[in-house]
Amino acid sequence: MKELIDTLNLPKQILDKTEKLFSTLFGEGFKEIGGIFGDTMRVKRLENQIKILDKLVKLWKKNGLKPHQINLKTLVPLLEKSSLEEEDLKTKWANLITNIASSKGNGMEPKLVNTLSSLSSFEAKILDYLQTKFNFKREQNFQNSKTSYRKYKTLEEIKPDNILFLFNDVKK
Repeated sequence: MKELIDTLNLPKQILDKTEKLFSTLFGEGFKEIGGIFGDTMRVKRLENQIKILDKLVKLWKKNGLKPHQINLKTLVPLLEKSSLEEEDLKTKWANLITNIASSKGNGMEPKLVNTLSSLSSFEAKILDYLQTKFNFKREQNFQNSKTSYRKYKTLEEIKPDNILFLFNDVKK
């Protein structure tokens, strides 16, 4: 139970008083409840990690990727934070791990882990929407360029800076 209380990030005085009160009221049963809760949480986190790793293996096979070792500074927070995620963000974690483990590191990996862990499901959906909208507008610009003075040979020639989003696009 001590571990659970430590993770609450509350002032130590409040935690100490709360722990003492619960111990007084519930005696040894309090410690047992804490142990059971801790075990349940560990099992849930392990289940989350297994689901993410299953998605990860499928991504590697589908894309013919060969993973490399991830440095500990990135790996530890990656495993820790991904194990706490909601169901709808597990695919994003699998994608992030795939990218980190299959490409040469550039020092951004810990920041990417922290960024993804800070997103709610709703915020992730907004980013997905923006990506879809970006891809659509980029394709639209590419097609329109065929009949204009500016001709693009590939989609990649259209830089992200050239794609305009209006606030109302996101607000919807």
